[in-house]
Amino acid sequence: MSRVTVVWVSKTNAASRVLNVPRAAVLALLGGFVAFLVVSAASLAWVHGLRGRVADQARDLAALEERLAESRVLLAETRAEKDGLAEQTRRMEAELERIREAEGKVRRFLGLKEPVYDATRAHQGGSTAGPAGGPAEAGRPGPVGALDGAGGFDTADTVYDGLQEVLAHLEERREASRRIPMILPVTSDKAWLSCAFGWRKDPITGTRKEFHNGIDIAGPWKDPILAPADGTVIRAGKDRLLGRYVKLRHSGRIKTLYGHMAALAVKTGQKVERGDVLGYMGNSGRSTGTHVHYSVSVDGKYVDPQDYILDRPFRTLKL
Repeated sequence: MSRVTVVWVSKTNAASRVLNVPRAAVLALLGGFVAFLVVSAASLAWVHGLRGRVADQARDLAALEERLAESRVLLAETRAEKDGLAEQTRRMEAELERIREAEGKVRRFLGLKEPVYDATRAHQGGSTAGPAGGPAEAGRPGPVGALDGAGGFDTADTVYDGLQEVLAHLEERREASRRIPMILPVTSDKAWLSCAFGWRKDPITGTRKEFHNGIDIAGPWKDPILAPADGTVIRAGKDRLLGRYVKLRHSGRIKTLYGHMAALAVKTGQKVERGDVLGYMGNSGRSTGTHVHYSVSVDGKYVDPQDYILDRPFRTLKL
């Protein structure tokens, strides 16, 4: 068996020691040392990696804690925003309820059919269903308060549609009202009622009674005579009794007549609008002074023109 000789010198002048060690033992010792070094190096590498992973996990944990804190803040803000939205929704529902009530009053005033609201569907979004879940009837808005869920502003839309219907009706009424006499057909504040509608004594003879089919409005000479509504001049000319006169058709039912004018400002067939000048106050025809004879007929029957004077308290003027 081969051996390895080891010379051991402990001090400079001391005698050396000689050891004969089997070669296998030396190799085993060296192998064990190398193995120890390898294991130690691997252990150090593992510990170093572990420390790195721990540091990374600590950084991740800190980031998670930071995000958690941010999430808590965001959650608090979201809750506050949700509470604010809930309060805003409640205010909007109350406002819609007030609008619905006002719409109902206007509809009752105009004689329109009132909308039907399904109370069982309050606070529900989605389409506007009618009874038993069927489609809503035309022109019938859904429940007030349907502000959440899909299609959450369903109610606002239906209330808006209802108001649009009211506005359309008002527009139709406005157009119709343009053709209804509503104003005093003279401009002067000094105008006064010189003769009322109905039976009277003949102003010329003062004896026999006659039916006065209009009213006489006295005022300054050549005071402008105005059209009290939109219409068409169906006759403009001169008559032995009425003198210079104008007759208007405002609709299929209503006609007005203006007599005793000093001069005319319109011609037969001409279209006029409310406030247009028809002529000027005078004393032509069978007349006892400066005035305009104003009459209104509905369906061929004469009515009191004072019922169609809405812009001034004309009934309070002196006779």
